[in-house]
Amino acid sequence: MAGAQSQKVSSKSNERTFRSFGRIVLPLMINFIGCRYGAYNTQMSIKNAVSFNTYPHTANMKIASERFRADNSDNAPHILFCGGFHSSMHGTKATALQQLCIDQQWHFTRFDYRGHGQSDGDPSQHTLIHWLDDTLAILDEQPINTIIVGSSMGAWLATLAALKRPELVCGLLLLAAAPDFLQRRIAPTLSPSDIWDLQQGNVVKLPTDYDPSRDAGRDPSRD
Repeated sequence: MAGAQSQKVSSKSNERTFRSFGRIVLPLMINFIGCRYGAYNTQMSIKNAVSFNTYPHTANMKIASERFRADNSDNAPHILFCGGFHSSMHGTKATALQQLCIDQQWHFTRFDYRGHGQSDGDPSQHTLIHWLDDTLAILDEQPINTIIVGSSMGAWLATLAALKRPELVCGLLLLAAAPDFLQRRIAPTLSPSDIWDLQQGNVVKLPTDYDPSRDAGRDPSRD
């Protein structure tokens, strides 16, 4: 009997969580569509102070993050944004999402992985495992359950973070998700010499649309 009652309570709790999640995700999707087609003014974003913190897993390297805390802190959800590969926490999606959270009075956090944006580190010296550790460190700091919004590689990291911290994540919104993109998109393009270099621990550079020297043709909406 006690088990049945516990199951009912748990079911009601999950139902409330998903109901709240639905109320949040719909405006998120609407506003991202507006951002994509220019209907949302990202220039009005309120800049909060960027903090630089070290964590046990980062040694002396600092991770840059920016937080907005809503006035109605007791009832407000928390949104965490995970950006894509070589993107910055001040990209267009993160900026639009911050403005939405300010307007809706939701808590919001964005950050740069090591080797990205304002965080310390050389991106060539880090891997997805390092960036997942960065994501988990930021997630672990949040006092309430979090909805993670992830873009491209950030959507993959958001999914992995949710699997690692199911008790902290109550929802995911994944944009242009790139799960296992290294195996699906990168590995087939590697030559035998590239594979040998990687096996020796060397860095292999591949052509990409995100090369700074090719910024003239870059679409900033993909940040």
